[in-house]
Amino acid sequence: MKQGKKGLSLLLALVMLMSMTMAFTTTAFAADDIKITIKPVPGTSLKGETFSAYKVFDLTYAGEAYTYTVAAEFQPFFAVAHSSIGLGGGLTNPQIAEFLENNREDTNLLMQFTALLFEFIKDNHIAPKKSVTASSNANVTIPLTELGYYLVTASATLDGTDTYVVAACSLTTTDPDAEVIPKIEFPTVSKEVNGSTETSASIGDTVNFKVSSKLPSQMLGYTEYVFRLVDTLSEGLTFNDDVVVKVGTKTLNEPDDYYVYTAPLNDDLILYVFLDEIKTLGYKGETVVITYSATINEDAIVGDTGNNNKAYIQFSNDPYSDSTGLTVTEKVPTYTYKIDVNKFTGTDTPLANAEFELRAGSPTGNALRFKGPANVDGTSVYKLMLSSNSSTPATIITPESGRITLEGLGAGTYYLTETKAPDGYNLLEEPIKVVITAGNDGAFTVTYDDVKTGLVEVQNNTGTPFPATGGIGRTIFTISGSILMAGALAALYFRRKVNE
Repeated sequence: MKQGKKGLSLLLALVMLMSMTMAFTTTAFAADDIKITIKPVPGTSLKGETFSAYKVFDLTYAGEAYTYTVAAEFQPFFAVAHSSIGLGGGLTNPQIAEFLENNREDTNLLMQFTALLFEFIKDNHIAPKKSVTASSNANVTIPLTELGYYLVTASATLDGTDTYVVAACSLTTTDPDAEVIPKIEFPTVSKEVNGSTETSASIGDTVNFKVSSKLPSQMLGYTEYVFRLVDTLSEGLTFNDDVVVKVGTKTLNEPDDYYVYTAPLNDDLILYVFLDEIKTLGYKGETVVITYSATINEDAIVGDTGNNNKAYIQFSNDPYSDSTGLTVTEKVPTYTYKIDVNKFTGTDTPLANAEFELRAGSPTGNALRFKGPANVDGTSVYKLMLSSNSSTPATIITPESGRITLEGLGAGTYYLTETKAPDGYNLLEEPIKVVITAGNDGAFTVTYDDVKTGLVEVQNNTGTPFPATGGIGRTIFTISGSILMAGALAALYFRRKVNE
């Protein structure tokens, strides 16, 4: 496999194929009019690539007629039969001309014909009549001195992927300037997680991945065609071994149509899906869809780095060798977030030994269980466990700093409940509603008490607990006390009157 370079070879559909013998009206032209022009399609780059023209047939003409004869270098090619395209061996020039004329509308056959010619050129080290290296991304012109039937080989770059072009064209007195416009095809790749380009999840959640790739419409010249998904799951993702492969509407069978292989790479996992029978199965121009899932585990990275899943397609890029190329790499992250809590009394005095539980979705649900705590600069950091373990306490305890961090949470609504207040302090009467909202590229917002954002500030007061909001408790106690005092004074007054 080529390293550090993405590649693709393809056989270009025949751009222009003139009749091997025909009548025409002679037109005067200058020698410098004989040329082949390559025009890049939008998005391609030809700069720095070398284009070569090989003359397969000589052209001779007299009066109003001209004929093609096989060039000396290519006579061995036509001396043998090429049964794959129905071309017999040892044919005369007129017979060869008749074969090409009869098949001039058969694009697939002509593509195979150019492929066979290119293979012959490579195997026999035939020198081109002219080679030109493109100095810019504009049109490339190959100047020639002789009319004839030429095969053009070249390479181009589309979206960072190298492509190989093979094309054939005729240069005659009526058409001494031919144009080649490359038709470039190679597998594409796109990737989704939970139906999007990114998602968020809590530790223990399952996320679903989907990779789509469009196959080339032509694989001519290839006896075999390599097509492989190479997918990297980061350390925080556990592969669930549930690959499903579809081509078009058909679901393929493992191991008959494809097979799956995994291998560790440092702390990551490489998932390979081999579909090297894709050409044999007859799939061309269709979309391959590969799906599987993974579980967010306790090694998940918290924050905007994300837990990435990366995928690319490795594919055949040269029908005459085992060379392969790579598509661009698609990456989809799964983010997991955190809640920071500050427990204090008074204005800003940290409060230790407050105990909490966190619930997801409902204040009456099961308490989430966390690993830890780990001491990070005085903050007690708890990380969500992969699965609930009844032997593991769900209690979260504030340290001397009053600061706790709860990690491994996906976007959603949570309820923080104080289950035990520090000695001498009031217990919070209601859970605190905390909402994590996902942003883009790993950004997120924590909102509590419906309006406050950021660090969740939890204040405890000392003394006798009173109703948390509204109420008339103090007023009742004050009025009742005043009435009792007034009654006692009145009784004392009347008792003295009686004694007098």
